[in-house]
Amino acid sequence: MYEATCGRDILDIKLRCVERCREAGVQVVLCMTILAGLNDDQLGDVLRFACENSDVVAGLALQPAFTSGRFDARQATGMTAGDTIFKLAEQSDGLIKVEDIWPLGTSNPLCDTGVFLVKGPAPAGVDEHPSGFWPATRFITVDEYHEGFSPDSPQGSVFYDILSKKGVYVADGLSIVIMDYMDAYTMDIQRLRECSMMVTVPSGQAIPFCSYHLTDAKGCRVYPPWMKEELRAGKVDNDLVVKYLLGENNG
Repeated sequence: MYEATCGRDILDIKLRCVERCREAGVQVVLCMTILAGLNDDQLGDVLRFACENSDVVAGLALQPAFTSGRFDARQATGMTAGDTIFKLAEQSDGLIKVEDIWPLGTSNPLCDTGVFLVKGPAPAGVDEHPSGFWPATRFITVDEYHEGFSPDSPQGSVFYDILSKKGVYVADGLSIVIMDYMDAYTMDIQRLRECSMMVTVPSGQAIPFCSYHLTDAKGCRVYPPWMKEELRAGKVDNDLVVKYLLGENNG
């Protein structure tokens, strides 16, 4: 996977960074970009890794590849949030069902969906799973979700905040968010209008995330990238950044 998207295998570096975060007491969110036919059969493996390392992994962000950003427009193949939900359920060893995944309510329902996996004994009426986790959406009703939802909750904390109010222990749980970003082929103006993930540029203009990263059919950006001057000038050494994260920076 990494050879196709990053040009080299960086799995060992990723795992070492996770260990460094564990040592430092810093939680991480695993972000997985999914390409049909390339790594869409690895969702279950990533889910199991997250569950087995929930002391440091707080969340799992699943992102079907879209033809904007650092991927060449010709590389990405059709993969939707719906595809991701069904494949995740199929590969979860029975831990997650399709109906366990709910819209998160922070923007358009088609933009972000997810579930929170609670670690610990399942409540009455909820089946136990060998992993020791259970989906929160089997414990709360839709009405309770609507009543407990807070627009101030970040996407990954919607269920976390609702469960906390109900007295459920959630510290070792796992938040799963599926982000369905749009590109030139899937752009939906209504979803842009309801966007809750904005990028603010130096002019003060707030641009919806998908619109900001939009590229045309040739892969050219519609909006110029905004970044710190040292990044724009190419002064940052990426290898040095990796060494810093791994604790190998002696400077």
